[in-house]
Amino acid sequence: MDYRKQFNELIQYLAPYKKMWAKEVVFSYPNYIEPFPQEWISELLEKNDQQLWSIDNGETKYIENQDLIKLFDGLDKIQSFPTIDVKPTVEKYPSWAFFRVKNKKKHEIQRIVDFISHNQSLDKTKKIIDIGGGQGHLARILSYYHGHDVTVIDQNQEFLELGIKRAKKYPAPDGAGVLTFKKHTFGESLKDDSKYCQETLTLGLHTCGPLAHRHFEQLIETDGQALLNFGCCYNRLDPEIDIPLSQFAKDLLSQKNIQLTKHSLTLATRGHKEKTFESFLLKKRVKEYRCALHIYMYQYHSQLEFTGVGSEHPRVYEGNFEVYAQKKLNEIKIDVSLSELKSFYESEKIQETIKEMFRANIIRWQFGRALEKWILLDRAIYLEENGLNTEMFTLFDPELSPRNVGLLAYKK
Repeated sequence: MDYRKQFNELIQYLAPYKKMWAKEVVFSYPNYIEPFPQEWISELLEKNDQQLWSIDNGETKYIENQDLIKLFDGLDKIQSFPTIDVKPTVEKYPSWAFFRVKNKKKHEIQRIVDFISHNQSLDKTKKIIDIGGGQGHLARILSYYHGHDVTVIDQNQEFLELGIKRAKKYPAPDGAGVLTFKKHTFGESLKDDSKYCQETLTLGLHTCGPLAHRHFEQLIETDGQALLNFGCCYNRLDPEIDIPLSQFAKDLLSQKNIQLTKHSLTLATRGHKEKTFESFLLKKRVKEYRCALHIYMYQYHSQLEFTGVGSEHPRVYEGNFEVYAQKKLNEIKIDVSLSELKSFYESEKIQETIKEMFRANIIRWQFGRALEKWILLDRAIYLEENGLNTEMFTLFDPELSPRNVGLLAYKK
């Protein structure tokens, strides 16, 4: 697959909309509306909450403006990933195999097992290292029921001890591989037991931020055979240091004078759909409360930059704005009465502003998956530049696991 061509096409598409995705709406106050055509905002202001929920999930059936439809349709096309067809592994697991394993994790484990079992590029795999494997649920299934020798490495000793305890409680069946738990900071040397041989596959299931890059370097610099990586938490990347990775992306982005920002990395991390109408309504209320609080601090306390005040339990947002806002303001040593906050929030101007800001956000959120693809294409190209065969595909059900894009890299 020509990842360079895909990357170039993606950048060409995203560049004209840079002002929409590069900076969060609230950070742009009081010029928050400038990047968004007024006719787009005006149309969304006419929609009810059910219709906005549909639009937030990328649907266009309630949109009339043809340019806005074109944006949604274009994003849907440009940000798509190939889906790999994996043959299910026929295996009858004992009842305790997935005891207390959440449905999301169980789904991911089963799909990874299916992928490894039927991928010809991995048919010589003898050893597997599970990076940040925690309690070793994935490692245990691969070792106990599919005969692989698996080492779990993690920095968290408590997780490892829970995994060891479980492994002892449910003994390995006949034909099982060797299951090992090791406290280790990934990226440091494993020379002591020569884990990286020509038959080693390293697994990185949801490697946060730059941990994925250390995963890539480990394969490049050792005798390992292959890696399977699923990235997450792109907001932990430093846009000045960590990206882009590939020389191709560095050259192209320099020519185009365009780059990802810390705000766009956050957007790439949260690029998902709201499953239920209730979750959408909660998100709407949270955003409106946070926007109103920022505007209040901007107007009355000269807070020209957005000040993070942290999240709250959902029940806090079910209450009145003034109670939520007073608590947050008190935490940063600003004293204000409930009546003043109530009057501020209920004013016609503020209500109009936060409604516009939320609708601008709905448009901006559509870019999340495309920005994630930007990051992942750069990673795929980087791996190819270092002489590796690379495949990129969706493996998990996005309803269960939104960060569902896998990168497989193996040596020629």
